[in-house]
Amino acid sequence: MPGHALAILAAYPERSCFQEPVEVATRFGVTDFSKKLFCAGDEKTDRFIRSLLDEVMGVFPFPYIHIGGDEALKEDWKRCKKCQSLRKAQGLTNERELQGYFLNRMVAYLEQRGRRAIVWNDGLCDTLSSSAIAQDWTPFFIEGRGRTARHIRAGGQAIMSAYLRVYYDLPYALIPLKATYQYEPVFHNISGEQEGNILGVEAAIWTEWIDTEEKLFFNTLPRLAATAETGWTKRRTPYYAFLMRLKPHYDLYRRLGMTYARDVERPYSLWRRISGTWTFLRKETHAELLEQTRRDSHGDQSKNNKSKR
Repeated sequence: MPGHALAILAAYPERSCFQEPVEVATRFGVTDFSKKLFCAGDEKTDRFIRSLLDEVMGVFPFPYIHIGGDEALKEDWKRCKKCQSLRKAQGLTNERELQGYFLNRMVAYLEQRGRRAIVWNDGLCDTLSSSAIAQDWTPFFIEGRGRTARHIRAGGQAIMSAYLRVYYDLPYALIPLKATYQYEPVFHNISGEQEGNILGVEAAIWTEWIDTEEKLFFNTLPRLAATAETGWTKRRTPYYAFLMRLKPHYDLYRRLGMTYARDVERPYSLWRRISGTWTFLRKETHAELLEQTRRDSHGDQSKNNKSKR
């Protein structure tokens, strides 16, 4: 919230700014599901979301609840009389501060019930309560990382989940294993004491492009071993030493019948990485797995031919 709510707004259009009927998204992309937001200026929407949070808390007894906050395109808020009335009444400068006000109400509601909210870092603003936990996902060239650092310096806590390091749904051409292993979940513009506000590392795997268990394991393994070292060890060894330690893991994956990505440490040319990423973006999302399957099939065929001789 307030974005990524298209499925709810399709069922309850009255909770949006203009109460227009919308369809549930059938394709991927930020503009598809984040240009329609909950109406921040409607008290009924506020009560509606609180009732949803009550239901979630009734099902999940855990102390943390992720409330989103990412990729919220605020064009509707700029045109909505209720949202603009609330923004002016609260003395807020812009719609980003309005989002902070909106999220703060939900953060406080959860806090009153003994829970803590997690918010994506591109949804942070300087007015957001430091009791919320920031989840840092945006690449270094997006301003959201600066917001995470400011949140930590203000006493807030953070979970590190860099998009270009630990998003397992993305292809190895874009995020090779070495990049995942060398991920440093730290900031250089916070103090050593403030580093204690970094709770840890969390990898993500979004399943829009993953429709089989085979593809799930292929994208996850052996990346998971690399992320484990990032999160659990203070001093990591050189990458080649990590590759040596991976060999027993490969044996384990095979014994368990798990598909895993092999040869991902092989140095690819920049052109092959660009080509592989472009193939993925063209929605040929299984290309790397299919290439490995073809190599395996070709290898098996070669062995059969040799045995016949």
